[in-house]
Amino acid sequence: MRVARIRLAGSNHRYSLKRPTVFTEPADLKVSSQVAHLLPSRSQGGSSVALQRSILAKDGNGTAYSSLQSANAGASFAVDIDFGNQTFSVLFDTGSSDLWIPHQTVKCVDYFNRPQLASECGFGPLYHGDFEEGNVEDTNFNITYGDGEFLTGYFGYQDVTLAGIKVKKQQSALVDYAYWLGDNETSGLLGFAYPALTSAFPGDNPKKDNANMTDEYPNWISNAIDGKLLDQPLFSVAIERGENGGGGYVALGGYPPIDFKKEFTSTPIQILRLSSRAPQKFAKEYTFYTIIPDGFVVRSKGAEHFFDFAELTADHKDKRANGPPGYGPPDSASSSTSSSAPASTAPLSPPLYSNSSDSDIEDDPAFLDTDFPVIVDTGTTLNYLPSKVVEKIASLFSPPAIYVDVAGMYEALCDAEPPEIGVVINGTEFQISPLDSLITGDAGLDPFTGLCVLGFQESYRGPWILGDVFLKNVVAVFDVGAGEMRFAPHINYTR
Repeated sequence: MRVARIRLAGSNHRYSLKRPTVFTEPADLKVSSQVAHLLPSRSQGGSSVALQRSILAKDGNGTAYSSLQSANAGASFAVDIDFGNQTFSVLFDTGSSDLWIPHQTVKCVDYFNRPQLASECGFGPLYHGDFEEGNVEDTNFNITYGDGEFLTGYFGYQDVTLAGIKVKKQQSALVDYAYWLGDNETSGLLGFAYPALTSAFPGDNPKKDNANMTDEYPNWISNAIDGKLLDQPLFSVAIERGENGGGGYVALGGYPPIDFKKEFTSTPIQILRLSSRAPQKFAKEYTFYTIIPDGFVVRSKGAEHFFDFAELTADHKDKRANGPPGYGPPDSASSSTSSSAPASTAPLSPPLYSNSSDSDIEDDPAFLDTDFPVIVDTGTTLNYLPSKVVEKIASLFSPPAIYVDVAGMYEALCDAEPPEIGVVINGTEFQISPLDSLITGDAGLDPFTGLCVLGFQESYRGPWILGDVFLKNVVAVFDVGAGEMRFAPHINYTR
Protein backbone atom coordinates (compact mmCIF):
# COMPACT_ATOMS: atom_id res chain seq x y z
CA MET A 1 0.00 0.00 0.00
CA ARG A 2 1.47 3.35 -1.05
CA VAL A 3 -0.04 6.41 0.57
CA ALA A 4 1.10 9.96 1.13
CA ARG A 5 -0.13 13.16 2.71
CA ILE A 6 -0.73 16.35 0.72
CA ARG A 7 -1.63 19.59 2.47
CA LEU A 8 -3.18 22.49 0.60
CA ALA A 9 -3.41 24.85 3.55
CA GLY A 10 -2.40 28.49 3.39
CA SER A 11 -3.97 29.16 0.02
CA ASN A 12 -4.72 32.73 -1.00
CA HIS A 13 -8.38 32.24 -1.88
CA ARG A 14 -10.81 35.15 -2.13
CA TYR A 15 -14.05 33.59 -0.98
CA SER A 16 -16.09 35.07 1.83
CA LEU A 17 -17.61 32.49 4.16
CA LYS A 18 -19.93 33.20 7.05
CA ARG A 19 -21.74 31.07 9.60
CA PRO A 20 -25.18 32.67 10.20
CA THR A 21 -27.63 32.37 13.05
CA VAL A 22 -30.06 29.48 12.58
CA PHE A 23 -33.72 29.51 13.53
CA THR A 24 -34.24 25.95 14.84
CA GLU A 25 -32.27 23.27 16.63
CA PRO A 26 -31.19 20.24 14.57
CA ALA A 27 -34.25 18.09 13.92
CA ASP A 28 -34.72 14.58 15.27
CA LEU A 29 -34.46 12.55 12.12
CA LYS A 30 -37.10 9.99 11.26
CA VAL A 31 -38.37 8.22 8.20
CA SER A 32 -40.61 10.34 5.99
CA SER A 33 -43.94 9.38 4.46
CA GLN A 34 -43.69 12.30 2.03
CA VAL A 35 -41.35 10.84 -0.55
CA ALA A 36 -40.88 11.53 -4.25
CA HIS A 37 -39.10 9.06 -6.48
CA LEU A 38 -36.09 10.28 -8.42
CA LEU A 39 -36.09 8.86 -11.93
CA PRO A 40 -33.09 8.84 -14.28
CA SER A 41 -33.23 11.29 -17.16
CA ARG A 42 -31.34 11.39 -20.44
CA SER A 43 -31.50 15.17 -20.42
CA GLN A 44 -28.20 16.97 -20.98
CA GLY A 45 -29.65 20.23 -19.74
CA GLY A 46 -29.81 21.73 -16.31
CA SER A 47 -26.35 21.32 -14.83
CA SER A 48 -26.48 23.62 -11.90
CA VAL A 49 -25.93 27.33 -11.65
CA ALA A 50 -22.90 26.48 -9.51
CA LEU A 51 -21.17 25.15 -12.60
CA GLN A 52 -22.13 28.24 -14.56
CA ARG A 53 -20.21 30.26 -11.99
CA SER A 54 -17.14 28.04 -11.87
CA ILE A 55 -16.46 25.42 -14.53
CA LEU A 56 -17.33 27.53 -17.56
CA ALA A 57 -15.29 30.41 -16.21
CA LYS A 58 -12.05 28.47 -16.58
CA ASP A 59 -11.26 29.85 -20.03
CA GLY A 60 -12.75 31.84 -22.87
CA ASN A 61 -13.35 28.99 -25.29
CA GLY A 62 -15.97 26.28 -25.62
CA THR A 63 -13.92 23.42 -24.20
CA ALA A 64 -15.66 23.27 -20.84
CA TYR A 65 -19.03 23.75 -22.50
CA SER A 66 -18.66 20.73 -24.79
CA SER A 67 -17.07 18.43 -22.24
CA LEU A 68 -19.75 19.16 -19.66
CA GLN A 69 -22.43 18.18 -22.14
CA SER A 70 -20.85 14.78 -22.74
CA ALA A 71 -20.13 14.16 -19.08
CA ASN A 72 -23.65 14.90 -17.93
CA ALA A 73 -25.50 12.97 -20.63
CA GLY A 74 -27.92 10.51 -19.08
CA ALA A 75 -27.04 11.45 -15.51
CA SER A 76 -29.80 13.78 -14.39
CA PHE A 77 -32.66 12.87 -12.08
CA ALA A 78 -36.28 13.94 -12.26
CA VAL A 79 -39.37 14.05 -10.02
CA ASP A 80 -43.05 14.26 -10.87
CA ILE A 81 -44.98 17.36 -9.82
CA ASP A 82 -48.54 18.54 -10.26
CA PHE A 83 -48.44 22.01 -11.81
CA GLY A 84 -51.98 23.28 -11.62
CA ASN A 85 -54.08 20.57 -13.23
CA GLN A 86 -51.23 19.07 -15.27
CA THR A 87 -48.50 16.61 -14.21
CA PHE A 88 -44.91 17.07 -15.36
CA SER A 89 -41.63 15.27 -14.88
CA VAL A 90 -39.04 17.92 -13.99
CA LEU A 91 -35.32 17.78 -13.23
CA PHE A 92 -34.49 18.03 -9.52
CA ASP A 93 -31.62 20.38 -8.66
CA THR A 94 -30.22 21.51 -5.29
CA GLY A 95 -27.83 23.87 -7.11
CA SER A 96 -30.47 26.30 -8.40
CA SER A 97 -33.69 27.73 -7.00
CA ASP A 98 -36.36 28.30 -9.64
CA LEU A 99 -39.26 26.17 -10.84
CA TRP A 100 -39.92 26.53 -14.53
CA ILE A 101 -42.04 24.75 -17.14
CA PRO A 102 -41.91 25.25 -20.96
CA HIS A 103 -44.99 26.91 -22.41
CA GLN A 104 -46.69 25.71 -25.59
CA THR A 105 -45.45 28.87 -27.34
CA VAL A 106 -41.77 28.26 -26.55
CA LYS A 107 -39.29 29.28 -29.25
CA CYS A 108 -36.16 27.14 -29.43
CA VAL A 109 -32.73 28.41 -30.48
CA ASP A 110 -29.22 26.99 -30.60
CA TYR A 111 -26.26 28.12 -28.50
CA PHE A 112 -25.77 31.13 -30.81
CA ASN A 113 -29.44 32.21 -30.65
CA ARG A 114 -30.22 30.90 -34.13
CA PRO A 115 -33.86 29.71 -34.49
CA GLN A 116 -34.46 25.96 -34.32
CA LEU A 117 -37.46 23.67 -34.56
CA ALA A 118 -39.30 23.41 -31.26
CA SER A 119 -38.46 19.72 -31.15
CA GLU A 120 -34.73 20.55 -30.99
CA CYS A 121 -35.10 21.63 -27.35
CA GLY A 122 -36.12 18.10 -26.42
CA PHE A 123 -38.86 19.13 -24.03
CA GLY A 124 -41.49 16.66 -22.92
CA PRO A 125 -45.13 17.77 -22.66
CA LEU A 126 -45.62 21.54 -22.79
CA TYR A 127 -47.86 23.61 -20.55
CA HIS A 128 -51.03 24.88 -22.19
CA GLY A 129 -52.84 27.96 -21.02
CA ASP A 130 -52.11 30.70 -18.50
CA PHE A 131 -51.18 30.73 -14.84
CA GLU A 132 -54.28 29.74 -12.90
CA GLU A 133 -53.50 32.18 -10.06
CA GLY A 134 -52.43 35.15 -12.18
CA ASN A 135 -49.20 36.61 -13.55
CA VAL A 136 -46.40 38.46 -11.76
CA GLU A 137 -46.33 41.85 -13.43
CA ASP A 138 -43.18 43.66 -14.61
CA THR A 139 -40.88 40.71 -13.87
CA ASN A 140 -39.06 38.32 -16.19
CA PHE A 141 -37.32 34.97 -15.82
CA ASN A 142 -33.74 34.68 -17.12
CA ILE A 143 -31.29 31.88 -16.27
CA THR A 144 -28.14 30.29 -17.65
CA TYR A 145 -27.10 26.82 -16.47
CA GLY A 146 -23.68 25.28 -16.08
CA ASP A 147 -23.51 23.45 -19.38
CA GLY A 148 -24.55 26.46 -21.45
CA GLU A 149 -28.33 26.18 -21.64
CA PHE A 150 -30.27 29.39 -21.21
CA LEU A 151 -33.96 30.17 -20.88
CA THR A 152 -36.18 33.22 -20.52
CA GLY A 153 -39.85 33.62 -19.77
CA TYR A 154 -42.36 35.18 -17.41
CA PHE A 155 -43.62 34.54 -13.89
CA GLY A 156 -46.98 33.76 -12.38
CA TYR A 157 -48.62 31.92 -9.52
CA GLN A 158 -49.64 28.28 -9.58
CA ASP A 159 -50.52 25.55 -7.09
CA VAL A 160 -47.63 23.06 -7.16
CA THR A 161 -47.65 19.62 -5.51
CA LEU A 162 -44.64 17.39 -4.80
CA ALA A 163 -44.87 14.10 -2.87
CA GLY A 164 -48.38 14.95 -1.76
CA ILE A 165 -47.39 18.39 -0.41
CA LYS A 166 -49.23 21.25 -2.11
CA VAL A 167 -47.83 24.77 -2.02
CA LYS A 168 -50.56 27.17 -3.06
CA LYS A 169 -49.89 30.12 -5.36
CA GLN A 170 -46.22 29.23 -5.82
CA GLN A 171 -44.32 31.74 -7.96
CA SER A 172 -43.09 29.83 -11.00
CA ALA A 173 -41.86 30.57 -14.51
CA LEU A 174 -43.24 29.65 -17.90
CA VAL A 175 -40.45 29.52 -20.48
CA ASP A 176 -41.10 30.99 -23.93
CA TYR A 177 -37.50 31.19 -25.25
CA ALA A 178 -34.91 28.46 -24.77
CA TYR A 179 -31.67 26.84 -25.70
CA TRP A 180 -32.06 23.42 -24.06
CA LEU A 181 -30.79 19.88 -24.54
CA GLY A 182 -33.66 17.78 -23.26
CA ASP A 183 -34.61 14.13 -23.38
CA ASN A 184 -38.12 14.51 -24.87
CA GLU A 185 -39.56 13.36 -21.54
CA THR A 186 -38.79 15.92 -18.83
CA SER A 187 -40.47 19.32 -18.93
CA GLY A 188 -38.68 21.83 -16.76
CA LEU A 189 -36.74 21.97 -13.54
CA LEU A 190 -37.41 22.24 -9.80
CA GLY A 191 -34.68 24.08 -7.88
CA PHE A 192 -34.23 23.47 -4.15
CA ALA A 193 -31.37 25.90 -3.39
CA TYR A 194 -31.98 29.05 -1.34
CA PRO A 195 -34.19 31.94 -2.58
CA ALA A 196 -31.17 34.24 -2.99
CA LEU A 197 -30.40 32.32 -6.20
CA THR A 198 -33.81 32.78 -7.81
CA SER A 199 -33.67 34.27 -11.30
CA ALA A 200 -36.37 36.94 -11.37
CA PHE A 201 -35.45 40.31 -12.85
CA PRO A 202 -37.35 43.61 -12.94
CA GLY A 203 -38.97 44.55 -16.22
CA ASP A 204 -40.28 42.47 -19.09
CA ASN A 205 -37.21 42.57 -21.37
CA PRO A 206 -34.51 39.95 -20.56
CA LYS A 207 -32.01 41.81 -22.76
CA LYS A 208 -31.98 44.64 -20.22
CA ASP A 209 -31.45 42.42 -17.16
CA ASN A 210 -28.64 43.26 -14.75
CA ALA A 211 -27.21 40.20 -12.97
CA ASN A 212 -26.77 42.22 -9.77
CA MET A 213 -30.40 43.38 -9.68
CA THR A 214 -32.82 40.54 -9.02
CA ASP A 215 -36.30 40.29 -7.52
CA GLU A 216 -35.76 37.51 -4.99
CA TYR A 217 -38.82 35.42 -4.14
CA PRO A 218 -39.51 32.35 -1.95
CA ASN A 219 -39.22 29.14 -3.93
CA TRP A 220 -41.16 25.90 -3.41
CA ILE A 221 -39.06 24.37 -0.63
CA SER A 222 -38.91 27.69 1.25
CA ASN A 223 -42.69 28.06 1.14
CA ALA A 224 -43.20 24.45 2.19
CA ILE A 225 -40.95 24.97 5.22
CA ASP A 226 -42.22 28.44 6.15
CA GLY A 227 -45.80 27.21 5.82
CA LYS A 228 -45.02 24.30 8.17
CA LEU A 229 -46.20 21.82 5.56
CA LEU A 230 -43.35 19.42 6.41
CA ASP A 231 -42.91 17.38 9.59
CA GLN A 232 -39.46 18.93 10.02
CA PRO A 233 -37.85 21.92 8.20
CA LEU A 234 -35.59 19.72 6.09
CA PHE A 235 -35.41 17.36 3.14
CA SER A 236 -33.10 14.51 2.23
CA VAL A 237 -31.78 12.92 -0.93
CA ALA A 238 -30.68 9.36 -1.66
CA ILE A 239 -29.44 8.71 -5.20
CA GLU A 240 -28.96 5.08 -6.23
CA ARG A 241 -27.08 3.62 -9.14
CA GLY A 242 -28.71 0.88 -11.21
CA GLU A 243 -28.73 -1.02 -14.49
CA ASN A 244 -30.95 1.54 -16.22
CA GLY A 245 -29.40 4.69 -14.81
CA GLY A 246 -30.49 4.26 -11.22
CA GLY A 247 -32.88 6.52 -9.41
CA GLY A 248 -33.49 7.39 -5.80
CA TYR A 249 -35.64 9.45 -3.47
CA VAL A 250 -36.35 12.96 -2.27
CA ALA A 251 -37.85 12.75 1.22
CA LEU A 252 -39.58 15.81 2.68
CA GLY A 253 -39.32 16.32 6.43
CA GLY A 254 -37.23 13.19 7.07
CA TYR A 255 -35.15 10.51 5.40
CA PRO A 256 -36.34 8.02 2.75
CA PRO A 257 -37.57 4.50 3.60
CA ILE A 258 -34.44 2.69 2.43
CA ASP A 259 -31.84 0.41 4.00
CA PHE A 260 -28.80 2.35 5.20
CA LYS A 261 -26.69 2.75 8.32
CA LYS A 262 -28.35 5.57 10.25
CA GLU A 263 -25.17 7.05 11.70
CA PHE A 264 -25.19 10.69 10.65
CA THR A 265 -22.34 13.20 10.65
CA SER A 266 -23.28 16.88 10.66
CA THR A 267 -21.52 19.95 9.33
CA PRO A 268 -22.68 23.60 9.10
CA ILE A 269 -24.02 25.10 5.90
CA GLN A 270 -21.93 28.18 5.09
CA ILE A 271 -22.89 31.48 3.54
CA LEU A 272 -20.76 31.79 0.42
CA ARG A 273 -19.99 34.98 -1.46
CA LEU A 274 -18.12 34.13 -4.64
CA SER A 275 -16.37 37.46 -5.05
CA SER A 276 -16.41 41.13 -4.14
CA ARG A 277 -18.36 41.69 -7.36
CA ALA A 278 -21.20 39.42 -6.29
CA PRO A 279 -24.39 41.07 -5.01
CA GLN A 280 -24.10 42.29 -1.42
CA LYS A 281 -26.98 40.08 -0.33
CA PHE A 282 -24.80 37.02 -1.03
CA ALA A 283 -22.63 38.06 1.93
CA LYS A 284 -25.64 37.87 4.26
CA GLU A 285 -27.87 35.12 2.88
CA TYR A 286 -27.62 31.42 2.18
CA THR A 287 -27.27 30.62 -1.51
CA PHE A 288 -25.94 27.13 -2.25
CA TYR A 289 -25.69 24.21 0.17
CA THR A 290 -22.04 24.94 0.90
CA ILE A 291 -19.91 22.97 3.37
CA ILE A 292 -16.23 22.81 4.34
CA PRO A 293 -14.97 19.20 4.20
CA ASP A 294 -11.89 18.24 6.19
CA GLY A 295 -10.29 16.82 3.07
CA PHE A 296 -10.04 13.86 0.70
CA VAL A 297 -8.40 10.48 1.33
CA VAL A 298 -6.73 8.68 -1.59
CA ARG A 299 -5.13 5.24 -1.33
CA SER A 300 -3.74 2.85 -3.96
CA LYS A 301 -2.18 -0.60 -4.15
CA GLY A 302 1.41 -1.10 -5.27
CA ALA A 303 4.50 1.12 -5.12
CA GLU A 304 4.52 1.45 -8.91
CA HIS A 305 1.91 4.18 -8.56
CA PHE A 306 4.12 6.40 -6.43
CA PHE A 307 3.69 10.05 -7.40
CA ASP A 308 6.30 12.73 -6.84
CA PHE A 309 4.29 15.01 -4.57
CA ALA A 310 6.71 17.92 -4.93
CA GLU A 311 5.47 18.26 -8.49
CA LEU A 312 2.02 19.14 -7.20
CA THR A 313 3.11 22.74 -6.73
CA ALA A 314 4.08 23.05 -10.39
CA ASP A 315 1.76 24.48 -13.00
CA HIS A 316 -0.72 21.71 -13.72
CA LYS A 317 -0.62 22.47 -17.44
CA ASP A 318 3.02 21.35 -17.58
CA LYS A 319 2.31 17.96 -16.06
CA ARG A 320 -0.57 16.53 -18.05
CA ALA A 321 0.06 13.16 -19.63
CA ASN A 322 -0.36 12.88 -23.37
CA GLY A 323 -3.31 10.90 -24.61
CA PRO A 324 -3.80 9.37 -28.06
CA PRO A 325 -2.37 11.31 -31.02
CA GLY A 326 -3.88 14.77 -31.21
CA TYR A 327 -4.97 14.81 -27.58
CA GLY A 328 -2.02 16.56 -26.01
CA PRO A 329 -1.97 20.19 -24.88
CA PRO A 330 -2.58 22.44 -27.89
CA ASP A 331 0.07 24.89 -28.98
CA SER A 332 -0.63 28.60 -28.94
CA ALA A 333 -1.26 28.73 -32.65
CA SER A 334 -4.03 26.16 -32.53
CA SER A 335 -5.63 27.06 -29.22
CA SER A 336 -9.19 28.32 -29.49
CA THR A 337 -9.89 31.71 -27.99
CA SER A 338 -13.36 32.13 -29.42
CA SER A 339 -15.68 34.40 -27.50
CA SER A 340 -18.57 34.18 -29.91
CA ALA A 341 -21.06 32.78 -27.42
CA PRO A 342 -24.15 34.97 -27.08
CA ALA A 343 -24.04 37.61 -24.40
CA SER A 344 -27.03 36.06 -22.67
CA THR A 345 -24.93 33.01 -21.77
CA ALA A 346 -21.91 34.85 -20.37
CA PRO A 347 -21.30 33.66 -16.79
CA LEU A 348 -20.66 35.87 -13.81
CA SER A 349 -16.97 35.21 -13.35
CA PRO A 350 -15.65 34.98 -9.79
CA PRO A 351 -12.11 36.29 -9.25
CA LEU A 352 -9.24 34.01 -10.15
CA TYR A 353 -8.32 31.67 -7.37
CA SER A 354 -4.67 30.88 -6.65
CA ASN A 355 -4.05 27.70 -4.71
CA SER A 356 -0.28 27.71 -5.03
CA SER A 357 1.42 26.66 -1.80
CA ASP A 358 4.17 24.46 -0.50
CA SER A 359 3.17 20.82 -0.07
CA ASP A 360 3.65 19.26 3.34
CA ILE A 361 4.44 15.65 2.49
CA GLU A 362 3.95 12.98 5.11
CA ASP A 363 3.25 9.27 5.15
CA ASP A 364 -0.14 7.62 5.73
CA PRO A 365 -2.84 8.42 4.96
CA ALA A 366 -3.12 10.28 1.66
CA PHE A 367 -5.08 13.13 3.14
CA LEU A 368 -5.66 16.15 0.91
CA ASP A 369 -6.37 18.92 3.40
CA THR A 370 -8.56 21.76 2.17
CA ASP A 371 -9.99 25.05 3.39
CA PHE A 372 -12.11 25.28 0.29
CA PRO A 373 -15.90 25.74 0.07
CA VAL A 374 -17.70 22.79 -1.52
CA ILE A 375 -21.26 22.87 -2.87
CA VAL A 376 -23.42 19.75 -2.51
CA ASP A 377 -25.40 19.60 -5.74
CA THR A 378 -27.76 17.01 -7.21
CA GLY A 379 -27.77 18.92 -10.50
CA THR A 380 -24.11 18.16 -11.22
CA THR A 381 -23.07 14.67 -12.24
CA LEU A 382 -19.38 14.66 -11.36
CA ASN A 383 -17.26 15.94 -8.49
CA TYR A 384 -15.31 19.12 -9.36
CA LEU A 385 -12.32 19.67 -7.07
CA PRO A 386 -8.99 21.56 -6.93
CA SER A 387 -6.40 20.52 -9.50
CA LYS A 388 -4.03 19.13 -6.87
CA VAL A 389 -6.65 16.73 -5.59
CA VAL A 390 -7.80 15.55 -9.02
CA GLU A 391 -4.27 15.15 -10.36
CA LYS A 392 -3.43 12.94 -7.39
CA ILE A 393 -6.54 10.82 -7.86
CA ALA A 394 -5.88 10.45 -11.60
CA SER A 395 -2.27 9.39 -11.04
CA LEU A 396 -3.31 6.55 -8.73
CA PHE A 397 -5.64 4.83 -11.18
CA SER A 398 -4.18 1.57 -12.50
CA PRO A 399 -3.12 2.27 -15.18
CA PRO A 400 -2.98 6.03 -14.49
CA ALA A 401 -5.67 8.27 -15.95
CA ILE A 402 -4.66 10.96 -18.42
CA TYR A 403 -5.84 14.48 -19.10
CA VAL A 404 -7.43 14.70 -22.58
CA ASP A 405 -7.00 18.33 -23.53
CA VAL A 406 -9.53 18.40 -26.37
CA ALA A 407 -12.22 16.98 -24.08
CA GLY A 408 -11.07 19.10 -21.16
CA MET A 409 -11.37 16.13 -18.80
CA TYR A 410 -9.46 13.33 -17.12
CA GLU A 411 -10.13 9.93 -18.68
CA ALA A 412 -8.92 6.37 -18.12
CA LEU A 413 -9.23 2.93 -19.66
CA CYS A 414 -12.77 1.78 -19.02
CA ASP A 415 -11.49 -1.27 -17.12
CA ALA A 416 -8.91 0.68 -15.09
CA GLU A 417 -8.82 0.13 -11.33
CA PRO A 418 -9.60 3.29 -9.34
CA PRO A 419 -7.80 4.06 -6.08
CA GLU A 420 -9.69 4.09 -2.81
CA ILE A 421 -11.19 7.56 -2.44
CA GLY A 422 -12.98 9.07 0.52
CA VAL A 423 -14.42 12.45 1.44
CA VAL A 424 -13.77 13.41 5.07
CA ILE A 425 -16.52 15.50 6.69
CA ASN A 426 -16.26 16.51 10.35
CA GLY A 427 -13.88 13.64 11.05
CA THR A 428 -15.88 10.94 9.24
CA GLU A 429 -14.66 9.38 6.02
CA PHE A 430 -17.28 8.63 3.37
CA GLN A 431 -15.98 6.16 0.81
CA ILE A 432 -16.69 6.63 -2.90
CA SER A 433 -17.49 3.36 -4.66
CA PRO A 434 -15.20 2.42 -7.58
CA LEU A 435 -18.44 2.15 -9.59
CA ASP A 436 -18.74 5.94 -9.29
CA SER A 437 -15.06 6.93 -9.47
CA LEU A 438 -14.97 5.87 -13.13
CA ILE A 439 -18.05 6.55 -15.28
CA THR A 440 -18.45 3.61 -17.65
CA GLY A 441 -21.18 2.77 -20.14
CA ASP A 442 -22.81 5.25 -22.50
CA ALA A 443 -22.80 8.06 -19.93
CA GLY A 444 -19.03 8.04 -19.48
CA LEU A 445 -17.57 6.72 -22.74
CA ASP A 446 -15.66 9.23 -24.89
CA PRO A 447 -16.35 8.03 -28.46
CA PHE A 448 -13.24 9.78 -29.79
CA THR A 449 -10.70 8.22 -27.42
CA GLY A 450 -12.46 5.03 -26.38
CA LEU A 451 -11.70 6.03 -22.78
CA CYS A 452 -14.08 6.62 -19.88
CA VAL A 453 -14.54 9.81 -17.87
CA LEU A 454 -13.37 9.98 -14.27
CA GLY A 455 -15.94 10.83 -11.63
CA PHE A 456 -13.55 13.52 -10.35
CA GLN A 457 -12.65 16.49 -12.54
CA GLU A 458 -10.74 19.69 -11.86
CA SER A 459 -12.24 23.13 -11.56
CA TYR A 460 -9.89 26.01 -12.30
CA ARG A 461 -11.95 28.27 -10.10
CA GLY A 462 -14.01 27.34 -7.10
CA PRO A 463 -16.29 26.88 -5.45
CA TRP A 464 -15.83 23.15 -5.72
CA ILE A 465 -18.72 20.73 -6.19
CA LEU A 466 -19.69 17.35 -4.77
CA GLY A 467 -22.19 16.03 -7.29
CA ASP A 468 -23.99 12.77 -7.90
CA VAL A 469 -20.74 10.78 -7.83
CA PHE A 470 -20.56 11.63 -4.12
CA LEU A 471 -24.29 11.58 -3.44
CA LYS A 472 -24.67 7.99 -4.67
CA ASN A 473 -22.62 6.97 -1.64
CA VAL A 474 -24.48 8.83 1.12
CA VAL A 475 -27.90 9.74 2.37
CA ALA A 476 -27.73 13.54 2.46
CA VAL A 477 -29.96 15.54 4.80
CA PHE A 478 -30.43 19.24 4.00
CA ASP A 479 -31.51 20.59 7.40
CA VAL A 480 -32.63 24.04 6.31
CA GLY A 481 -34.01 24.97 9.71
CA ALA A 482 -30.81 24.20 11.62
CA GLY A 483 -28.50 25.47 8.88
CA GLU A 484 -26.57 22.22 8.65
CA MET A 485 -26.11 19.18 6.47
CA ARG A 486 -25.98 15.61 7.70
CA PHE A 487 -24.57 12.59 5.93
CA ALA A 488 -24.81 8.85 6.52
CA PRO A 489 -23.12 6.08 4.50
CA HIS A 490 -25.31 4.59 1.79
CA ILE A 491 -23.47 1.40 0.95
CA ASN A 492 -26.06 -1.36 1.34
CA TYR A 493 -26.80 -1.67 -2.34
CA THR A 494 -24.97 -2.58 -5.56
CA ARG A 495 -25.12 -1.68 -9.22
